[in-house]
Amino acid sequence: GQAVGFLVNPRLKVLGTTSIDAVANVKGIPDLRPAFKIDVMDTATGKELSAVVVHLKSMRGGPEQTAPIRIKQAQVLANELGPSFKGVIAGDWNTFLDRTTELAPLTKAGFQILN
Repeated sequence: GQAVGFLVNPRLKVLGTTSIDAVANVKGIPDLRPAFKIDVMDTATGKELSAVVVHLKSMRGGPEQTAPIRIKQAQVLANELGPSFKGVIAGDWNTFLDRTTELAPLTKAGFQILN
């Protein structure tokens, strides 16, 4: 199977990791991937941050048919991370970031989408 993960620079100390399994448990769709969160501290500055990697539902079946799954995954992610999340989310969104509405649950929760 496929997975998501991180390569960590030696300058960063890993403080903890979390698998966000609910992102993979949407609408009974098989083969969805969980999101993965890592909390790190920059040993040079002492600053702490979090990063999340995602690989949302592919467009196999067509963008219109698969968009509702990605929307639900974005909602789950927004709910799981909550309003106090400080960090970045990156990965394969499987959407057109320059014109997507599929990530609206994240933007409504205060996240900013960069393309």
